Amino acid sequence: MHLDKQNNTLRLRAGVAALVVAAVLFVSKAVTVYFSGSVSVKASALDSLLDFFSSAINLLAITAASIPPDHDHRYGHGKAEALAGLFQGILISFSSAYLVYETLHSLFIPKTIEYDYVAIAVMVLSLVLTAALVVYQQYVVRRTNSIVVTADSLHYFSDLLGNSVVIISLLLSRFTGFVLFDSVGALLVAAYILKSSYEIFVQSFDILTDKDISDQFRPLIDNTLNSYKGDVFGYHDLRSRTTGFANYMEFHLELRCDMTLKESHEIVEKIARDLKKHKENLEVIIHSDPVEILPTGQKILLDQQSPRFF
Repeated sequence: MHLDKQNNTLRLRAGVAALVVAAVLFVSKAVTVYFSGSVSVKASALDSLLDFFSSAINLLAITAASIPPDHDHRYGHGKAEALAGLFQGILISFSSAYLVYETLHSLFIPKTIEYDYVAIAVMVLSLVLTAALVVYQQYVVRRTNSIVVTADSLHYFSDLLGNSVVIISLLLSRFTGFVLFDSVGALLVAAYILKSSYEIFVQSFDILTDKDISDQFRPLIDNTLNSYKGDVFGYHDLRSRTTGFANYMEFHLELRCDMTLKESHEIVEKIARDLKKHKENLEVIIHSDPVEILPTGQKILLDQQSPRFF
């Protein structure tokens, strides 16, 4: 219980840190855009604004997802993260489309970039703050295995690439005199935002629609059942899903038909404990199916319902 409370505290601190960094970066970039007119910095400022709203939603999702199961939500509240991600994906898609429009407009009506050295300095500051945030988020991920902090960390790591593109485009514009590089940098950042929004949308949609994630558990199940040969003859009807905060897995376990109810129960309990020992935040439901082994070695499943999948 103490460890769960500590992990929740770390997740909340990571959420607050992301929110503060995004706010500082947006304000500094917005001021720079006002004085310089750089469209690439404008693109990055919009990205930071979206980061702020994204981090705010993530912070709410972390708070909601950490609420334990109750009478009305017996599987917990983990899908709050996915619901937040779905909203983020839609919001960011519309914003990136607007950014593309603004950038294409600047290609036909280019503006002179003023105070470009200030813009470069602000982007370098952005690079440093984002890098520090990613390092802290990775520390939290190692301690808590939080999915939402992991996703947020990947998002800000991608921002490092976006900020680097903006800095390079500003430097090229300054030393070559071609402001076209500024617009090209803005388009690259817009493309990155659109790609990120698509990935967030797909991941969230998969969680909300209970996409099966059984393939990631099959090696763990196979290795675990190897310790029970002679009593266990296989499994079928494996299904699993995730809420983003916790994973749920269920399958039918094929056992010797001459086992007593107590013996089969003990084996099922041991296997469930072994599985959960190797995977955090995993709930396991196992249904026992009797199996008769003929003298020829053929396995006969006594369950009247045929397996639907494996």
